[in-house]
Amino acid sequence: MNHDDAIPAAAAPTATTVPAAPERGPRRRLRIAVIVFVVAAAGLGAYLFFRESSTSTEFRTKVEEVYDLLNKGKAEKVYEEASFRFKQTLLVDKFVDMVDQMQKTLGEFKGVVDVIEVDRAATVAGMTARVQLELEFELATTLGEMSFHRDRKGEWRLLGMSVQIPEDRKTAADEAERDYERLKAPDEVIEQFNKILDAVREGKAADIHQLAAPSFREGRTVESFQHLLDSHRSEMGNFIRVLAVISSAQNADKDRARVHALLQYEKAKTTGTFEFMHIGTEWKLYGFKVVVPEPLVPADPSILPAVPFTPEPTPPAPP
Repeated sequence: MNHDDAIPAAAAPTATTVPAAPERGPRRRLRIAVIVFVVAAAGLGAYLFFRESSTSTEFRTKVEEVYDLLNKGKAEKVYEEASFRFKQTLLVDKFVDMVDQMQKTLGEFKGVVDVIEVDRAATVAGMTARVQLELEFELATTLGEMSFHRDRKGEWRLLGMSVQIPEDRKTAADEAERDYERLKAPDEVIEQFNKILDAVREGKAADIHQLAAPSFREGRTVESFQHLLDSHRSEMGNFIRVLAVISSAQNADKDRARVHALLQYEKAKTTGTFEFMHIGTEWKLYGFKVVVPEPLVPADPSILPAVPFTPEPTPPAPP
């Protein structure tokens, strides 16, 4: 099932792509889930918009931190530390693949050449920011965007990103994209996944723990795993069912596999990631992560940036 078809509007906020930064010649965009909130039924519309000086260093530092982690091969860490809305919109495997394609096409990230523009918006879900930049990579200098959402603790978390592919790197981009046709997880993994989620619904945390891989059992006790499931129940109600297996994959050695699924709880729809390793003749669980939705809260005026801004001029009414 296609991910875009799998997650209904109720499971994730309404989103749209950010308008592209000004073009400086024919380019192709490699887009990595660039999203901003829009005025819609989800109630995430911006009610205050302002633009700050492009000389601002705050977001230059944030962008460089993200790209430095990607340079070190830590795309999954970037994903884990991103905003909940980013993770609801894009699967970790897809994000990792896109980052790998970007690096094969453009090479290693070298630095931010220029911060072109910084836009902030106050929404009922909190502050968002979009940064347009000129970026230097090993094989090209190009334009890119990165957006952030400010969480309840006041921390800026990745909301989306995109990079434009120069025309002379288009062939390399096409070749990198063809390289990423992932192997699906075997049927045995999907069967194990379904059994585990049945056990979650039935409250059998001890059974899941006992049958999991040694690394899973060594990393957490039965009690801590039960506490994790209890926290999910407290936030989202009882687990009801698996709505869809959004995607599955296994590594080239075929001894690791991952399943992404859309899950239905009493009070929420969300996504989960379940990782398996092949031990002997069996597939065993070694990774269990369910994304707990963040509540929508009114934007706190105290987190608005203390910088002057000029409102966008109102266009004259047509005669």
